[in-house]
Amino acid sequence: MEFEVDLVVLMVGMDAEPSNVALSRLLKVPLDENGFFLEQHPKLGPSTTATKGVFLSGVAQGPKDISDTVAHAGLAASKVKTLLASGKVITEACVPSLDPTLCISCRLCEQNCTPDAISFNDEKYPLINMAACRGCGSCAAACPSGALDLPCLTTEQLLGATKAAVVSNPVRPAIVGYLCRWCAYSAADRAGTSRIKYPPNIINIQVPCTGRLNTETVLTAFAEGADGVAVMGCHVQDCHYRSGARYAMSRTDTIREALEGAGIDGRRLFFGSVSASEADQFVEQVNDFFNVIKRLGPLGREMVGKVAI
Repeated sequence: MEFEVDLVVLMVGMDAEPSNVALSRLLKVPLDENGFFLEQHPKLGPSTTATKGVFLSGVAQGPKDISDTVAHAGLAASKVKTLLASGKVITEACVPSLDPTLCISCRLCEQNCTPDAISFNDEKYPLINMAACRGCGSCAAACPSGALDLPCLTTEQLLGATKAAVVSNPVRPAIVGYLCRWCAYSAADRAGTSRIKYPPNIINIQVPCTGRLNTETVLTAFAEGADGVAVMGCHVQDCHYRSGARYAMSRTDTIREALEGAGIDGRRLFFGSVSASEADQFVEQVNDFFNVIKRLGPLGREMVGKVAI
């Protein structure tokens, strides 16, 4: 290909610092596919990270010119100043509670805890670091014995909300939506304030993170008569808890296989992802899922016996 131009500017490529790998492990801040540090959210938190008290500025996050670097550094500096000037750090009180009599020491909670807030003591019970815990609930969802629970959204409360969402839904087909509070629920709220219409068939339940959902909750929705279940959270690479959305997507795939094995169409369980600003994308995904459920028809009480909880 040939072009006639007056000036040719060759831009030198910028690579990430090789030492970012070691620093990422030390600070527990994830890297993107190019080796740059990953921000908490590209729009809502461009200078914050998944680790509390660690902020990004400049080309540590990615290639930038001088003006963008200065602006980004100013934002990070203001975040640090606000943190230091407060005198004390206030963290979320939503820290999992433990019933040691139910714990089987499987250590799945430790494996699913992204901020490494869980460790095991000599008695083989999990110890929770309250300062490091971010209250996503992934550990409680992974616990097979129910030894861990989340005070701000207990398993009992989640199951109660699920049953109410199905029973109180006046329209059919009935769809239960589990939306993370950071992105999907914010996108749904934005769609409402922007008057973007989507089917009233979906009753939304806010969860701290989609990683909070366990198998029992999703199967309960179907057992109570839901015709479809939508699990919607942040984009997997932008999850506010780093790995919560990834755990939820993997768990959803497993539940879908179980449903198909029980004779229920796997398309009745949907996993979607949007950012807080993508109200139109949220509505589009909900409409597409609704159309799928509408074509499949009602699940019917005759299928309830095939859903084992």
